[in-house]
Amino acid sequence: MPDPRIAILDSDSGFVQVLAKRAGDMGWHHRRLEAPPPLDEFVAMRVHAVAVDLALLGPRAWEFLERLSSALPGLGIVICTGQSTVSQRVRGLRAGADDWLTKPCHQEEVLARVEAVVRRRERSSERVDVGPLVAGELEIRRSSSRPSSAAEASTLRGASSSCSGCSRRRRARSSSATRFTRRSGATRWRTATAPWTCSSASSG
Repeated sequence: MPDPRIAILDSDSGFVQVLAKRAGDMGWHHRRLEAPPPLDEFVAMRVHAVAVDLALLGPRAWEFLERLSSALPGLGIVICTGQSTVSQRVRGLRAGADDWLTKPCHQEEVLARVEAVVRRRERSSERVDVGPLVAGELEIRRSSSRPSSAAEASTLRGASSSCSGCSRRRRARSSSATRFTRRSGATRWRTATAPWTCSSASSG
């Protein structure tokens, strides 16, 4: 990822100092926040992930998480906080957090989880262009399930009719090329194969 950026929302100066130094060593641009900023300011920071201690958010922690994840759906949110209950962790994850760590924890693990979250976000946002699906004279594109004009609709109907006629001719040819014979009291099938082609031009 070019120019990765992380915000660290935590009041533990010792923890933040080590985390920020390690993030810098890994090529991450970091910004320490000692208080939750207004939402519009956070959006303007254009960060890829945030490591946040819920203790810094106070009683409005859940509301902040919900608003943040709604405003920045591509943002990776990793909670790194003190002891918590199962219900608190479940509530935080449902409010928008992508991962949860309990302090004391190692800064290397925090950054590894941040990287994993950001990597998953990048993969989910990638757009794969597989191109059109071609079957005979039909070309089906993923971007549209309907013909965009009356002329295209007419072309599709003509191609479909042609392929249907081709299929009937193939079945008739296959039937005429197969002969049933009896030899030495045993029953055998003998098939005379012949190449066939599908053409949109009507035979005279």
